[in-house]
Amino acid sequence: MADPFLYVTGEPSTEYVSSETPMQVYANLHIALEQMRVRALRQIRGSPVPAHDRAKQDPPRVLVLGPEHSGKTTICKILTNYAARAGQGWAPFLVNVDPTDVSNPTAWGELG
Repeated sequence: MADPFLYVTGEPSTEYVSSETPMQVYANLHIALEQMRVRALRQIRGSPVPAHDRAKQDPPRVLVLGPEHSGKTTICKILTNYAARAGQGWAPFLVNVDPTDVSNPTAWGELG
């Protein structure tokens, strides 16, 4: 049986440890979107709405724009997966309209 471990010897040529990560911002954005989804669902089902939350709520729709290789698809996939795993039965829909993206050659959209 082959050894299941990978052993690395020697010294690294460079070392980098990031002190900043955008994941906290992504998590906060997910929480805000989740709250919007819950408010919209409450309104659709006709559930009682708290007095401070009387404004009409539509489910969130997000448009992400930015330069090439800035992480647009990455953040969209992260948020789509967060929503799908929230345990609320959401069915988020991710559409990538970049015709040069070959991740799905048969269609422009991805169901996340």
